Amino acid sequence: MLKKRAFFRYFSGTVAIGLLTCALTSCSIHNGVVEEAATPYSTPLPGQNTVAAPDHPATDKKMSLADEGVSAEGLFYSAIAENKSGSRETLVKLNEIRERHPETVWAARASFLLGIAALDGAGDGGLSALSLFKEAAPLTDIEDYITFYSAQALRRENRPEEALASYDSILTLFPDTVLKPDILFQRFDTLMDMGRFAEARNGFSTFLSAYPKNALVPAALLRTATASIATGDMAGALKPVRSVLSSYPLHPASGEAEKLLSIIRSFGVTASEPVPRERFERAEKFFESARYREAVSELSPLLRDKNSGYYDRAVLKTARSYMRLKRYPEAEKMLKEYLKAKDPEKEAEALSYLALIALREGKEELLIKTEKRLSKEYPDSSQSAQVNIYLGRHFENIDADRALKC
Repeated sequence: MLKKRAFFRYFSGTVAIGLLTCALTSCSIHNGVVEEAATPYSTPLPGQNTVAAPDHPATDKKMSLADEGVSAEGLFYSAIAENKSGSRETLVKLNEIRERHPETVWAARASFLLGIAALDGAGDGGLSALSLFKEAAPLTDIEDYITFYSAQALRRENRPEEALASYDSILTLFPDTVLKPDILFQRFDTLMDMGRFAEARNGFSTFLSAYPKNALVPAALLRTATASIATGDMAGALKPVRSVLSSYPLHPASGEAEKLLSIIRSFGVTASEPVPRERFERAEKFFESARYREAVSELSPLLRDKNSGYYDRAVLKTARSYMRLKRYPEAEKMLKEYLKAKDPEKEAEALSYLALIALREGKEELLIKTEKRLSKEYPDSSQSAQVNIYLGRHFENIDADRALKC
C-alpha cells in the first residue's frame, strides 16, 4: 500500500485523507466511505517499474497501463517520495507524467495534485488550476472533489455564477458527500462575493445550526455578522460577533470580530460588557490553552459578583490558574476565603485543591486539617480519597507506617 504521510504533509489543509487515498491508490469512495481495492499491490521504490498496475475503478481501456503506463506509475511514486512540502522536484515530476503519459490514470492523478498545488499558489505558472482539474476528470470516483476544487478555481477566476452552479451540482449529484459542510460554506461565501448578502446571511445561519461543532463555525459567524452589517442590521451583527469573542478567543477570527465590533459601535449600537456566561467561556478557553494569566484576568469581574451564578466556578478556576502559575500563596488565600462562607457550593473540590497546595508547599498541618474536614463532611467523595493519597505521599519518606495507613 502507498505510504500516504508524505502526501498528507505536502497537501495538508487542502485535501481530505479519504480523497488522497482514492486519488493516489487503488481504492474508491462510495457514499463517503473509502473502500480499498480487492487486489492489493505493493509500492515500488522510486525509479522501480516492476509493479503491476492497480485495478483502479476509473481506469478503462483507453487508460490501461501498458509498459508505458507502468513507467508513469514509477515516476508518480518517485515524485511523491520527494516528501518535501512545495518541492519543485515533485511538481516537475508530476508535470512530466502529464506530458509523457497523457493517456494513463497516473496522468489524471498528477493533474489533480498539480491543480491543488496551483490553487495553493505552488504551481509553476503554466496551466491554470481549472485546466488541470479538467484533465483529472477520468477519476470518476472522486468527481465530487474534482468539481469542488474546480468551483474554487472558478471563484479565483472571478466567475462566481459558474462556481455557484458547480456547488449546487455536487449537492444534487452527491447528496451524501463528506464535503457537504465545505460545499455549503463556500456556496454561501460565493453569495457574499455576488453581493447577495441577505441570502448569504440566511445560509450561514442554517450552516451554524446544522454544523455547530465544525471547524468552519468561527468563520461562518464572522460571515453572518458581515452580511448583517452589509444589510444594515447592526443589532443582528452583534450576536455572532460576541459568540466569536466568547467561544473562540484564541482563534484568528477573534481579531476580526474585534474589528467588526468597532464598526457596529461606530453606528451607535451599544454593546454592553460581556455577560458572566461569556466571560467564563472565554476564561475556560484561555485555561485549556495554558493561558493562565489571561484566564485570571477574564475571571476577575466574576469574583466581585457572588450572585452572578458563576462565582463558585470562577473561584476554583482562578485558584487552579494560580496553581498552574505556581502562585500558591494567592491560590491558598483565595480558597481559604471561599471556604469561610456558609455551605459553599463546591466545598469538597475547594478542599482538595487546598490539600494539593499544602502538599506542594510542605504544609503538613494544613494538609492534615484539610483531610480531617473532608473525611468528616464528605467521607465517600472522590476528593476525600484523593487527599488521603496526598497524605500518603507526604508521609512516605517521613513515617512509612503512617503512609501505609493513609
